[in-house]
Amino acid sequence: MKLYKIYPRIIAVLLIITALSGFALSITGIIATQKARPVALAWSTQQIALARDTLSALDDTLTAAEKALGTASNSLTDVKRTLAASAETLNDSQPMLDEFKTLLDESVPQTVEDTQQALYAAQKDAATIESTIAVLSAIPFMPGEPYQPSQSLSESLGQVAYTLGNIPDSTAKISSDLDVAKSNLALMQVNLMSMSLQLDDIEQSLSEARNIIPQYRDLLTRTRQRLKTLEMRLPAGIKAAATALTVFFTWVAFTQLGLLMQGIDWWQRGAPQQDIPPAE
Repeated sequence: MKLYKIYPRIIAVLLIITALSGFALSITGIIATQKARPVALAWSTQQIALARDTLSALDDTLTAAEKALGTASNSLTDVKRTLAASAETLNDSQPMLDEFKTLLDESVPQTVEDTQQALYAAQKDAATIESTIAVLSAIPFMPGEPYQPSQSLSESLGQVAYTLGNIPDSTAKISSDLDVAKSNLALMQVNLMSMSLQLDDIEQSLSEARNIIPQYRDLLTRTRQRLKTLEMRLPAGIKAAATALTVFFTWVAFTQLGLLMQGIDWWQRGAPQQDIPPAE
């Protein structure tokens, strides 16, 4: 066989092999598509059910979060009321402390000083009276016992006046403690105001978070509706996709028939031709 007649046979074999391979792949694709159709439908349905369960869990989470935010908001309101009452109490305490400090710094020391002066004056008068009584009781033949008290009135008055001298020191210490208390009260008022402002910011943030929850709930509702629509359309969609793939593989199979015919034609071109005897 001549060399130029071998080439058509080679081309024919390649075309026939390609056509048969393509035809086999097309048939395999059609069979696989039909088998995969129910599997794909079941898997997609399962995924939709899983997504629906996830949405339900998210809905429950939003409900719990909404309740928690409501509880936190109510707690903040109670704390703010307590802070306001405490601040009002501290504010009302300031005038009372001022009056008490004035009493300790001015009224009490002045009263003690006036009392001491009166006691010292009374002590002098008592000493004079006691001296007179002592002289009179010492007169001979004077009825009654001589005047000899265990402690004279003047000494008692002097001790009382001396004891009163310690009161200003005590009141001064109490007044100093009141100054510290007033400073602490003022600092407490500032801290309470700062806490109140911080609670206002937190309450505003909670309010904004509570306003966002309905938006998320609406989003979940719309997503759930979309899943329901997808679940209704899913069988028809998978069927349409399977039909399209089947048509495609069928078309590919028919195109392989053309290649097969070309391969047969090339095979016939390479067939040896018999020599025709010349006419007599």
